[in-house]
Parts: sequence; C-alpha cells; structure tokens
Amino acid sequence: MTQFNLEDFHQILQHDSLLERFAYRKQTGMVNRKDFIKLKGTKGQLAHDEAKAEIGNDQIGFKCLHYSVTESNGHVEITIVKKLQSDLSVGVRTVADSATYPKDYTHFDEIIPFRKRDTEQKISVQIIDDAEWEPDLDFFVELYDPNTLARLPGDDTRTRVTILDEDFPGTIGFLSTDVRVNKDQEDVEIVIVRKEDADGNISCMVETEPLHDSNNAANAQE
Repeated sequence: MTQFNLEDFHQILQHDSLLERFAYRKQTGMVNRKDFIKLKGTKGQLAHDEAKAEIGNDQIGFKCLHYSVTESNGHVEITIVKKLQSDLSVGVRTVADSATYPKDYTHFDEIIPFRKRDTEQKISVQIIDDAEWEPDLDFFVELYDPNTLARLPGDDTRTRVTILDEDFPGTIGFLSTDVRVNKDQEDVEIVIVRKEDADGNISCMVETEPLHDSNNAANAQE
C-alpha cells in the first residue's frame, strides 16, 4: 500500500481553491458542512454542474440547477441560457424556502429581455451577510411568463441556491473525559475547550454529579 506524508498532501491542496476542494469532496461523498465553513473568510460560489434537467424548456432555462454561495460573498451570479434564435423576454424572480427575504437575501423580480443574437444573460442576487450563525439555507430562482406570471414549464426553469454560513460558533467539550486525582488534593482542574471554529460568543452550563453506579463514588460536599 502506498503511504502519503500528510504535510505534503496538505501543501498540494493549498494550490486549489476552497470551492474546488468542496466540489471534489461532494463528488466523493467526503463533504460535510464543517469541512467547508471552518476556513473562515473564504468567499465564492460553486455551480453544481452535475445537476442536469431531465425535461428542459425548449426555449430558455438556467445553465445550472444548483448553486452554493458563501454568505460573505455578498451575491450569487446566475446564468440564464436562451435556446432559440429570436427575441425573447422572460421574468425572473426569487422564491423563498428555508432562506427568506429580506433576512437572508434581497428579493429579485425583473423582466429580462433577450435580443436575437443573445445566447445567455447573467443576473445577480444579493446575499445578506450577518454575524448570526445559521445552518445552510436554500431559496429558489425561477423563470416565469411576464404575461401570465406563471412559472415556465421545464425542470431547468428553476434553480436552487444554497447559502453557506461561515459564522460557525464551534462546539464545546471537555479536553479529557477521564481525569484522575489524588484523594488528598483540595481541587482539580477540568479543562473545557472550544472546537471546530471560534466565531462569536458561545457558552455552556457545568455541574457535578456523583457516580451512583460506582462503589467508589465521590460525594459532593455542601
């Protein structure tokens, strides 16, 4: 079996962007939210190209069906593709899901004109960056008929946007879950550590309790 030096492997990864590594981890099943957000301050967005429409609209649609964007990036850029050689206008609007406006993003609702020679156009939706930690949140952007206001048919007339929050407060735990002391000691030092990130304030309650299932249980003094 081939052995790798962990430090050398880490240096190789430094040449890739965080979003590229996120895409690789997603494809291989390695991705988890904490791997992505603990590198605080990294901005960007990722288009999940593997998401393809099974039944697309024959006139117009989104280039990608799923985008992920870091909250600190401030906006997400979405590409609309026209499939006909003709003039065309289409309505584009955001639709709330677990992400809502104006708390998580700025509502977008505009009529986008395409001239005959246009093949694609991009829109930008503002993402709200706040100091509050939240789990990953989703909203949708969809294409609609400007006359009827109904969403256009086809799987590629709606795209999902996932907002990745980097403001992860981390988790609290004991440095060691087994601390041994001499019975003659007057006190014992128990170390509580904060892991996986250090953004914002975090707190916990600590209390002592006897081991009722042990013959050698220590009892607390009043």
